[in-house]
Amino acid sequence: KMANYFSRRGLRKYQEHVQTVQDEFTRLQGLIGETTEGTNTWHDNAGYDHLQIDIDVAHKRLASAKEPLIGAQIVEYPLSVDQVALGSEVEYSIDGTINTIEIVAFGDDDIDNNKIGYKAPLCQSMLKHKVGDEYKHQFHNATKLIKIIRIAALSWAKEANNI
Repeated sequence: KMANYFSRRGLRKYQEHVQTVQDEFTRLQGLIGETTEGTNTWHDNAGYDHLQIDIDVAHKRLASAKEPLIGAQIVEYPLSVDQVALGSEVEYSIDGTINTIEIVAFGDDDIDNNKIGYKAPLCQSMLKHKVGDEYKHQFHNATKLIKIIRIAALSWAKEANNI
């Protein structure tokens, strides 16, 4: 199984996220006493039934949140890059449309700000390519031509590495 890479900052942020999920799970478990209070049994107790469902969902969320921490490995983002790598900002075109993304480790991903996890298929396809490279990439519905226009180290690499 492939290691799950985190920057130091990303690992800290991710551990905070897992703790939030853990706290919610613990909070829900603590409600069991309240929903069974005043009744001799859990039979015909809709509140209890709903709570059990919520606890099951929270337990699954917690298990899935903890999973990337198994095999977690700290990586240093590069301070300079000559090819696409984990920790690079990439300007590229897909069939002529220009986009820019940052290829980041776990915990640093933020799709709304174009910080994409390195395990995403598009990021995986870009790794090791250099400026000027063109290649075809299979998206779920079509094959598109990708051209690498510019590669740079992440502007915030130092702070993510040093926290």
